[in-house]
Order: sequence, then structure tokens, then C-alpha cells
Amino acid sequence: PVITKERNSFLWKLSSFDLRCLANDVSAQALVDMVHLFVVRFQSTELTRSDDFRLVVGRSIIACLLNPDIKARRELLSSFLNSNSSDSPLSILDMLWRLLHSDFEGIGGRYWIVVIVEAMLALATSEERGLVDALCILAHSNEDVCQTLFECVIPATWRLQSNASRARLAQAAETLLSRSYHSQFLLCSPAADKSTMNTPRAFLNAILQLRPVPVLDINLLVTVAEKYNAWFEVLSLLEKQYQCAPERPLGSQSLSAMRHCYRHLSEDSIWMSLARTSCSLAKSRRAIQLDNCAFLTRAADAYIDLVELAESPGSKIEPPDFEMDVWEERWVETQRQLCQLEVVSEFANTSADHKLQLECAWRSQDWGKVRALCSSSGLLVPGESGDATVKLSETLLAVADGKLTEVENLHAQSAQLCLYKWQLLPQLSSGSPVHASLFHFFHRLVEVRESGQIMVETSNHADGRTLPDLKNLLNAWRGRLPNDYEPMTLWDEILSWRTTMYSAIQKTFHWSEPNQLATLHDRPWTAIRLAKTARKQGLRNVSLRLLSKASEKSTMNVLDAYLQLREQIIAYSNPDSEQERQGGLNLVNTTNLSFFDQSQRSELFRLKAVFLGSLGNRSKANQAFCHSVQICPSHSRAWVDWGNLCAVLGSVAEQQADKMSGGSTQRDKASTYKKVAQYLAQAIGCYLEAIRIDTHEWARLNIAKCLWMLSRDGSPGVLASTFENRGSLLPSWVWLPWLPQLLSGLYRPEGSGLKQLLSMVARSYPQAIYYPLR
Repeated sequence: PVITKERNSFLWKLSSFDLRCLANDVSAQALVDMVHLFVVRFQSTELTRSDDFRLVVGRSIIACLLNPDIKARRELLSSFLNSNSSDSPLSILDMLWRLLHSDFEGIGGRYWIVVIVEAMLALATSEERGLVDALCILAHSNEDVCQTLFECVIPATWRLQSNASRARLAQAAETLLSRSYHSQFLLCSPAADKSTMNTPRAFLNAILQLRPVPVLDINLLVTVAEKYNAWFEVLSLLEKQYQCAPERPLGSQSLSAMRHCYRHLSEDSIWMSLARTSCSLAKSRRAIQLDNCAFLTRAADAYIDLVELAESPGSKIEPPDFEMDVWEERWVETQRQLCQLEVVSEFANTSADHKLQLECAWRSQDWGKVRALCSSSGLLVPGESGDATVKLSETLLAVADGKLTEVENLHAQSAQLCLYKWQLLPQLSSGSPVHASLFHFFHRLVEVRESGQIMVETSNHADGRTLPDLKNLLNAWRGRLPNDYEPMTLWDEILSWRTTMYSAIQKTFHWSEPNQLATLHDRPWTAIRLAKTARKQGLRNVSLRLLSKASEKSTMNVLDAYLQLREQIIAYSNPDSEQERQGGLNLVNTTNLSFFDQSQRSELFRLKAVFLGSLGNRSKANQAFCHSVQICPSHSRAWVDWGNLCAVLGSVAEQQADKMSGGSTQRDKASTYKKVAQYLAQAIGCYLEAIRIDTHEWARLNIAKCLWMLSRDGSPGVLASTFENRGSLLPSWVWLPWLPQLLSGLYRPEGSGLKQLLSMVARSYPQAIYYPLR
């Protein structure tokens, strides 16, 4: 005969049929009926008096409460509700407490909320039985209806309870949320809708409807958010808990938990806005506001001033720990954005931040330290628990050590960790930026794998004293870059690793000729591109520092030297500092132009003209623009900037003419207005010539300026004549977006210069002219 322990084990495993991928009701029906039969038989025996066996039977009943057979489901539900030790019926509080303590592992991958809804509706009176039965059928057939009923029944029950009963139910809810079987929804097929299967998140949505909001364990909420993709629900609960007690320890803990969640979601702007409103010092709010508005240098200085102010002797400021943590966290992040590797590394060593030490170590190519950190106790636990960042660092170490057999294995593990993390992120339609950060991580994974292939190829060629062909890979890396608006830390992570690979290539083939070695890497271009991104993001000092380091570490060809020089010159273009602009002009004047080709010399003269114009020397700027287009007449950017200068000169001349006193002669005024027309005509000619050379959209935008200048034309018609002569050289399709303005201009004095353009467009695109005139 079967002993009691074996019977319990058999029934326990049998009730887990849904966990064994038999989630389809049709395929699982036979097993459901078998479990139902066993449960009914066992309940009629004396074995049910055993607590262990009662627990097994209770789990089996729960596993069968999604039975499509309504009669069998009601029989099991009645057995579950009447299985208490006393003869009195269960109260709604006791029944809900029992449900929250039930074992849903057998149906953990399904929407078990319907079990709670049906059990609570079963307590209705006999007069309401017909309506209740209909609602139960609807709840089993549609998850949305069931969720609505759940969000109505639970708050109604919560309002009827005392504070002690609410505390008891809150503890039961924590017990239910802490169960490990909730993650079964991740095992659903890709075709299934995981949003309806994610019962922990549905459960939290109902808790959000409770008034007053229950106080749940904060660490548990953070864990639920991370494991079950309940970020927004947990954040809403944390916000409500913080609003109830902002000054108490609970409020501080809620604020720290919100910071953790927002950081995982890459919502830095939201978190900084929340931190700014939570800080007590006005200087703290100012520093965070500067940081949020991307004034990184000023923000970093403000954080340092706050720390010095708090630590100065005799200071009366005693900021809370939360506020000081914000200073430290944001100061480190601003230094990372400013590419201050040495400063961040020093702080990491001082604070014993292992992850930050690991990042600084591989960026500085200190592989001995990376090896020691990866095997240290501080990073061993995160690595074993599935931290993709630590696993990626181990992959980088394997590439650097030449352990190419381990690269593929570590790369596959990192990719799996990232895919698992992707499952636990909000939907793409939510607008959360966390998906972009994960895409960036995948970008790094792709290049690390390619780096392993490079190491294999370079090792094979080095043994034979031959040079590999890496042009295709270098071109692919040039085209595969982050967006210009993405933070500098993302750019630095990608390009720093590329620089590490280029250094390894240079070290492997150091015996080759310099010209041949230069074709195997792209180190100068990489440094220049990083500096260009820093300049475009307003970090001119960072750009200049990166360019100076690039010139110290490697030799470069003429093209790279020109690109570096151009970036240095543009980085000096600071509108707030005349001294820096003068420094940029001096750099142009002291440059030997004999090494560069025509287009490069033309660009340098254009930059010289721009600096001269910004310093107020417009006459010399006009001459520099003239030299620029004479050297390279096809330089479209020079024509546009020259047109801008002529437009400014025309505006200045017109202001001078308007300010002339009544004592000035009519001839002087006419001469001044004639000079205005000449400047504007020259500007129109420059703009249209730029469009003729390059019909790119940025050049065609200046047509609007040309049409506005035509309205300033006088009786000689100089502007209209210039517009007509230059405009006829452009393709007809250029004028299609501007047909309404051209047609309306026929009734104004400048209309004589528009007839030829309109006739040219009519010959090429007659319908475009016809439809506006119908």
C-alpha cells in the first residue's frame, strides 16, 4: 500500500500540471478531472485531519479552480471555503486572508486573480446568486472584466475593515507577493500577451485603489518591480507612501527606493526633478537644476561647493544624508559626462565602489586590476546573480587576455542576461528611455564579439609576419555610432573600447612600417569624432582636452591632422569669450596651409572669416570669404556664411541710413540705400549660388531669406535682377515648396524678377502651377 508521505508527494506533483506547460485547457482537462477526483475522494477520508495532508489538498483545490467545468469548480470552491476547523462559516476577512496565503504555484503561469474574485463573490447572498454566477462566468472568460471586478471588490472589502484587520491583510499581501512562482508568466509562449498574464502587476493595480493606501515593505516592492516588470505600479505606491510621511524614516526610504527604480528605468530627468523638490537647501536645488539642464561644468562646481560648505569648520548647515547622497551621485555622473577618467578613478578607489573601479580599470587598460576585481567578493555576488555589466567586463578581460575560446561563451551569457532584462522592461509604447540604454548595451556586445574576431585574425597574421585587411571592419565601426544627442558616457564607452583594440593592433604589428600600420587602425579619427560630439553638446573644454590627448598619443595623416585642427578651431568659437575667439583666430593665422588641399584651405579661410566677423572686423571677414570661394568655388558652406555676412552688413547700413539726421543731403541717403541694395544683392547671390552647388535642405532653407530681401528692393530693381539671374540656374523642383510666395509676389514691385522663374517651373511642372490658380 502507498504510505501517507508518498500519497502527499503524488498529489502535490499532480496538482502542478499547469507548471508542466499544460496551460491549454483542452489538453489539461483530463488531468484536471483526475485531480478533482482524487481531491473529492481524499476529502471524504480521515486523512484530511492531518495538517500536512490538508495543505496538499488545499493546493490541489487551488490548482483546479480554473477548471472550465462550472459544476466541478463550484464544488471545489465550496470545499475550499468550508475547510476550516470550526463549524462557523468563514468571514470575508478570514476568507481573504486564507486566499492571500494560498499556494497558487500550480496555476502560477495563469491569471489566478479570477480565483480570488470568484471566491469573494461566492459569499454573496442567495438573492444575488444569479447575478453572481453571471459575473463569475464573465470573469473566467475575459481578463479585463475580471480585473475590473477585482479592483471593485478589494477596495470595498478594505473600507469595511478596522486598522488592525487592514494591517493583517497587508502582511498577507506581502506574503503573497514574496512567492517565487509568480515568475512563471515569463515562461509563456512568445505569442501570449504577457501583460494579461502578469498577475503580480495586476494585484498591485488593485492595491493602488485602496484608501488608505497600505504600507508595504519597501524592499519587497523594489524586488517585485525588478522581477515582474511592475515598475510604474511600484513607483505609484512609493509616491503615495512618501506623500503620507515625507519627513519620517519611511519617507526617506521611499525616496531612496524611487531613486533606485528611476535609475533602472534611465529616467534621470524625472529623478533629478524629484530630488530637487525634496532637497532642503536652495543651493542644492540650484545645482540639480543646472545638472538637469545639461550645464555639466557649472553643476559639478556647484556640487563641490556644497560639499566644501557642509564640511567646513563652523558650518551651520547640516544637510540630511539623502541630500548628501544626491550630491555625491550626481557629481560622479557629471564627471563621467565630462570624461574625467582620472577624477572618477580616484573617487572610486577612495569610496571602494567596486563597479566604478571596474569601469575605470578597463577604460585605462589596467587589466590586472580588472582581473582582481572580477574575482573579488564585492563583484562575485553580482556576477553570479546575473549582473550583465560585470559579465561584460569579464568578456572584455577575456578579449584582452587572448582567451578567445571564452569570449563566445561569455558573450552568449551576457546576451542572455540582456534578453532576460528586456522581458522585464516596460513596453516600448510607454516612452521609457531604458530601452535605448539596453540597445546601447547590445551595441557594445556586438563590438566586443567583433573584437574577439579581430584578435583571432591579427594573431594568425602576426605569426606569419603579414598584415590583415581590416578596412571593412573599420568602415563598419565608423558608421556604427551612437546618436549625437546621447550622453557622452555612452560615446566614451564605445570609443574607449575601440581605442583599446587599436592599441592592441599597434602593439601586435609594431614591426611594420608606419604608413602600413596606420591603415590597420582608426585611432586618430576615433578621438576626433569623440571631441566633435563633445563640442556639439556644448562641452568645448572637454573637446579641447580630448584633442590635445589625441595629438600626444599617435601620429596621423594629413586628413586626420586637418580634422583635428578644424575641431580645435571650432572649439574656440565661444560667443561669451572674446579672448577664446581671438585664440581661435590666432590658431588659424599660424597654421601652415601648404599641406592641405583646396577644399581644406577654403574651409580654413571660411573659419577665419567667421572669427573676424564675430570680433567685429567685418571688412577683413569679407576679404577672407572672398579668398575662400576663390580657392574652392564649390565650397557651399563658405557661400552661405558669406551671404550671412552680407545680410548683416546690409542691415547695419540700413540702420545707419535711418539714423541720418535731417541735415544730410538727399544724395547721401540715396548713396547709403544704394549700398544697402548692393549688400542684399550680394547676399541673395551667395545664397542661391550655395543652392546651385549643393541642393541640400540646409542650403535651400535660405530661399526664405531671399524672398524677404526682395521686399526691400528699390526702384532700380537690383535685387529682383540678381534673384532672376541666379535663380534661373537652379533646378525647377527647388521652387516647388515656395510657389505660393512666388505667385503672391507677382502683385508686388519685385514681381518682374519672378516671371521667368515661374515660367521655368510651369514648363517642368505645369500641374504645380495650375492647381493653385484654379
